[in-house]
Amino acid sequence: MKKITLPKILDCLKNETGEIIMSKETIEQFKKAICIQPRYAEAHYNLGNCFKAQNQFDNAIDSFKASISIKPDYAEAHYNLGTTLRELGKFQEAQTRFTQAIVLKPGYVSILSNAAKLSCQQFTGESATND
Repeated sequence: MKKITLPKILDCLKNETGEIIMSKETIEQFKKAICIQPRYAEAHYNLGNCFKAQNQFDNAIDSFKASISIKPDYAEAHYNLGTTLRELGKFQEAQTRFTQAIVLKPGYVSILSNAAKLSCQQFTGESATND
């Protein structure tokens, strides 16, 4: 009998385009996955994305930080932590996370764009909320 890995099981939480379905059920499935495999960085990361989509920013921050503690070079987790911190008005912390993401993945256009927008926002006091 072929062993099914946790990432394969979690594929059922994706739609036909491969995007994670952001729902309460999905959150529960990621929590179960983390109970089974606590050091599964991608599960923590995707749980953070689900929380963020539901405006549960404190939970999202905790999940992104957990992902980063397991996989410190996870540029996307640093980036999404930065966008979440930005949503809460924690601009300096957000900029730090964007900078770390840029160091880890220099060609990641979204990171560069959001880091620039955040710098402009801090300089002018305007809102910069596009991800």
